[in-house]
Amino acid sequence: MNATILNRWASQIVDKLPENVQERLGGITTAHAVQVGLGLVVLGQLYRWWKNKVPVYGGILSFSSILSTMRMSIRGPADWLEYYEKYPMAWIPHGDRWHLVVREEFAEEINRAPDSVLSTDSAMEEAIQLTHTLGTEIIENDYQLSVIRNYMTRHLHTIFPDVHDEIKYTFENDPILNSDEWKELPAFDWILQVVAKASNRVLVGVPLCRNPDWLSISLDGAVSVFKTAVFINLFPVQLRNIVGWLVSTKVPQLRRASLLTKGVIEEHMKKEDKTEKADFLDWLLSAAPPEEMNVESITRRIIAVNFAAIHTSSLNLTHALYWITSRPEYVEPMREEIEAVIGEMGWTKHAIGHMPKVESFMKECMRVVPISPSAMNKRVMKPFTFSNGVSPPVGSIVSTHVYATHMNGSIYHDPNTFDGFRFVKPEDDAVARAKETIYSTSPNYMAFSHGRHACPGRFFASMELKIMFAYLVLNYDFSWPSEMTKDLKPGEKYRPKDIWFGAGILPDPKAKILVRKRQAGSSLAETQ
Repeated sequence: MNATILNRWASQIVDKLPENVQERLGGITTAHAVQVGLGLVVLGQLYRWWKNKVPVYGGILSFSSILSTMRMSIRGPADWLEYYEKYPMAWIPHGDRWHLVVREEFAEEINRAPDSVLSTDSAMEEAIQLTHTLGTEIIENDYQLSVIRNYMTRHLHTIFPDVHDEIKYTFENDPILNSDEWKELPAFDWILQVVAKASNRVLVGVPLCRNPDWLSISLDGAVSVFKTAVFINLFPVQLRNIVGWLVSTKVPQLRRASLLTKGVIEEHMKKEDKTEKADFLDWLLSAAPPEEMNVESITRRIIAVNFAAIHTSSLNLTHALYWITSRPEYVEPMREEIEAVIGEMGWTKHAIGHMPKVESFMKECMRVVPISPSAMNKRVMKPFTFSNGVSPPVGSIVSTHVYATHMNGSIYHDPNTFDGFRFVKPEDDAVARAKETIYSTSPNYMAFSHGRHACPGRFFASMELKIMFAYLVLNYDFSWPSEMTKDLKPGEKYRPKDIWFGAGILPDPKAKILVRKRQAGSSLAETQ
């Protein structure tokens, strides 16, 4: 476009202006008008560029999200806190890609955006490569989530006895736990088994929940999903379908699982009245569309729920077990609370809702060490702009800070100190106590994420975690092997170092603890 055309275009615009405006512009030449107009356009573009210029983590490694992820894994919490404190939002590496991670003040903006603009499903589909792992069917029609929200959560009181029975059965039949002598326990691997059995007692019932082959599928299958997804995501987008087709174990795994579930699923299919003594499988079959009324499709849904339930609960319980072993002064107050409540109400859903010290201790564990440093992951599907003017590109992922928010001194008093009873509220303040449950979410507490897409199974998970933790605290003593504590200084506490990697904060999977049956009048403080 040459100067003559620009001048003619500007003159036409000026001619269309009202006469009084033209008079005021009388001293301005067409060339001036063109220059001013172009200047405003350029300034507008520069302003938008400046507004969207968000810091990128990684320093000299910022050209690679994978290398930057490795750097952040080494530096861990320090770098998450630094970027949280310095910037309202920043591009943070998550393995193969970057997430725009924002402070909690923007959480509700993410939450309010419709799914057509910010999509949780799309972010999940890529993160775990659903096409090649669990199958995209589980989000195209996610009726298993409706079952969890609308049936499972409403019937926790009827589910409770089975969960408690399975936990009690597992503990009482474990030779390591039933010794008066100290025995070494591989904590994380053991907890995985306990959580898998308790969760599957609800999903598939006895005896399948105790079947070693089924437990292997439930546990190894989830690990396989993560490994497959991470491997596929290392490749460019254009190659991922080919790589996924080559490495996927989805079909053989589903067939193997279906052979084990066939009997129990077909038995439930034959039930004429699925409301009488209904369980998870009955609810799942009632919600399934006609094309899903087959063993493989129902099994796929069970595997998907297992994938979500087992590992998150196992991570949280392992973190809690490490904390209680390193903070024995909390044991006696919690034992007194558990004994008093169980003595009055028995082991019931109502009872575990009246253990504020147990609830607070577990919530504090999840505050200090959430299982991920960020949450609310969503893909930008359509143009979206935050209130500060930043517009992440379509196709990118936005997330919120979790760990750094939980460590914010303006939100939590003395946040770096573990305070097991931080969330205990007065008995007569029902509103405050309701806000301090494990499963409550807010922009300031996102252990289970937050908003419309917060974990739908968090109510069941919270119940399951509290049963297991309360049972362990009440019936067993824990300590660290002497080689772990021999070099401690007076007053120093030992706890295995957490592992930070990408989007996860993992308890040390190789750490061992000492366990024995609770001794008469024993206190963990005496064993440290």
